[in-house]
Amino acid sequence: MNMKTLPKKIKELKHKLQPWSWLYLICFLDLFAVSMIMPVFTTHLRSLGISHMDIGLLSSVYSFTQLISGPIIGSWSDIYGRRSVLSLTMAICCVSYGLMGIVSSFHLFLIIRCVVGLFKHTQTLCRACVADVVPPESQVTVHGLVNAFTSFSFMFGPVISGYLMQFENGFQYLTTIVLLVFLLNASAVLAFSDNQSKSKKNINENNRFTYRIVLVFKELFSINWKTLWALFGIKFFFALSSDLFFKNMSVILMEHFGMSHLYMGYTISFYGFISVLSNLCVGKIKRLLFLQKIYLTSLAYLLGTV
Repeated sequence: MNMKTLPKKIKELKHKLQPWSWLYLICFLDLFAVSMIMPVFTTHLRSLGISHMDIGLLSSVYSFTQLISGPIIGSWSDIYGRRSVLSLTMAICCVSYGLMGIVSSFHLFLIIRCVVGLFKHTQTLCRACVADVVPPESQVTVHGLVNAFTSFSFMFGPVISGYLMQFENGFQYLTTIVLLVFLLNASAVLAFSDNQSKSKKNINENNRFTYRIVLVFKELFSINWKTLWALFGIKFFFALSSDLFFKNMSVILMEHFGMSHLYMGYTISFYGFISVLSNLCVGKIKRLLFLQKIYLTSLAYLLGTV
């Protein structure tokens, strides 16, 4: 394909697809890259002589930076647009994951994990894009498809990582592939996402940088925390239980059950397969529950009338 005709081909493809179809690709590539690193990262650290305590510290630092930076990145994307923030965060993650294959010091890993934790919010930003561009009546179905695509990535990523880790310097090869996937993902955001800013405010380019930072924090106080604290609490406990399971799964499989990297990848891929099936049924379950709600409400009115 001629490079001069590539923008025209991309434009034609965008017209043929739904305005939010690019989100499926972004979410898939993002977790495809992560699913190659996550199952073998702990075992790689153990091979470098890093203790379980220090590995737990790396996970805690990553989660803490995610907690602190999540609202800031979200407000930043509200002000400056999803497209700009997505492409910037992916570029930073691209470099950070590439460096993971080079360093061997615990302190350098700690710095890299802090950087990744600060900027790795692709899934959150994509779900914000769903709220921006998808009609309300279709959002549940689209969220289910997004989850299906992300789970679909877990069917292939762990198998690839398990295969590569059998070779010498396999982790270096793996981080190189992850770097290229993040680079491809950033290019897809720039090519397919809406070029118009979704910002809530018109910001003068001549404003000082300090004012822009203050504006980001001001957006956080516009949230109705009294109403939404329950949702945030549910999300917290869900993330806590998931992290406790996945962060320790690879070590338990290898150290207690003697599994190789390859079979560990097969095990996690099976989890991805089950997740795909369940997420594809979200839309049907929602419609079924909605019909059941109408039926029960009508029955209650009928009994009340009698």
